[in-house]
Formats: sequence, C-alpha cells, structure tokens
Amino acid sequence: MNLTQLHARTPSTGQLDLPRLRRCFARGVALALCLGLFLGIFAARAHAQACSGDVNRDGRVDGVDLAAVLGQWGNCAADVSSVTPDRGSVLGGTVLNIEGAGFSSGSTVRVGGVLCTAIQVLSPTQIRATTPPGTAGPAPVEVTTAAGTALAPTPFTYVIQAVTSVTPSSGGFIGGTSITIAGQFLGGTTSVTIGGVPVTNLVVIDSETLTAVTPAGSVGAADLVVAAGHHHVAPAL
Repeated sequence: MNLTQLHARTPSTGQLDLPRLRRCFARGVALALCLGLFLGIFAARAHAQACSGDVNRDGRVDGVDLAAVLGQWGNCAADVSSVTPDRGSVLGGTVLNIEGAGFSSGSTVRVGGVLCTAIQVLSPTQIRATTPPGTAGPAPVEVTTAAGTALAPTPFTYVIQAVTSVTPSSGGFIGGTSITIAGQFLGGTTSVTIGGVPVTNLVVIDSETLTAVTPAGSVGAADLVVAAGHHHVAPAL
C-alpha cells in the first residue's frame, strides 16, 4: 500500500470520506493509521482556511507570533460604550449603568473627576455607580482599571434640581406636619430645612418625591431648602 497515493486520494473538501476510509482499512492498513491520515489532512486544511494564530500574517504560526501575543500579556484596557441615564441632579445620587468591556474587581468610576459611590462591578461588561454632587453642565465619565482609564463617549450632564410643590403648603408653628415634596432630580437629597431648621424623618422616595416632618418655627412664610452638600434649591413655603 502506497501511503502517498492514499494521501492524494483524500477528498479536496477536507471532509471525512467513509468509503475511502473503509478501502484503506481493507488494504491492511491499521484503522488508527487510516484515521490519523484522514483527520490530519482535514485539520491541516482547516488550519490553512482559518489560521487565527498568525498574528504577523506571514503564513506561519511560530515563535514570532507567540512573542507578539506575550508582549501584550496582562490586563486589557477597559472600554466604555454607554452610560445611562445621561443626566441627573447636581445633588448627585443618580444611579448610573455603565456598559463596556474589560471591567474588573476594583474598578473605579469618576464623574467630573470626582469619585462615585456605591460602585458595583456586576460583570466584565457592566458597572453600576452613584454620581457624586457636581456643577451644572456636562461632566466626563471615566472608568479606571489596573490597565488604565477609559473615557465614556458622551458626558454625564448635571442639571439643577427643582422643587415643584410642597403638600400641604402650611402647618402649625409647633411643627410635626407631615409634608410631601415633589420635584425633579431630587434623588441625591441629604437634608431639607425649613426656615433654616432641619426637618425630621426625611425619606427620599425617588428622584421626584421626598417626605418629611416639619420642625417648630415662627408664624409666617419660611424657605424650604433641599440640599446635598453645598448644592441646594429653595422655594418659598
């Protein structure tokens, strides 16, 4: 049996030809050798069709390609593809969902150069973080990993929060009135004062609703101030 002839008879498609495999075995060639010849040629053709390891495109996979790969050994740089929502209160407190790639444990997020809080690396492609207080206007979003810092394609925009209503709008000067404060971008609220005196039982329901209990005060109108850090909005009561 001429193994060179067997090689020549292998199908050009690279698929295993069972009739020829049977003839190979019938001619006294060990089954393992027949399979090895056919499968080896099939693998060689598959390799020629898709040689993904040929980094330098010279038609070979060798030490040069390995050196190129090992030269990049380590953590791959992160990439940020999107940040949602794209705006929130200057009070901070907006929960961001950051999509991308290359995120790892210990990754940090900054908005406008200020570190976010409650950072959670949910997966290599998703991070959740809460914005810090900021100044009205656009602010860059950055994710930093061991491999470096990646910038989001679009900035996060800080907007000035607004209080649209306080219900009820009046109450006893001895305090103790339960009130509901409605508005926009109130999620980062950390304190509310009426006439300069802090309310009690402050609860941030969501970005549009707060509840609280009024403190004792003087008879007459008083300013209600919603604040987070040094940022505040003050409608009249």
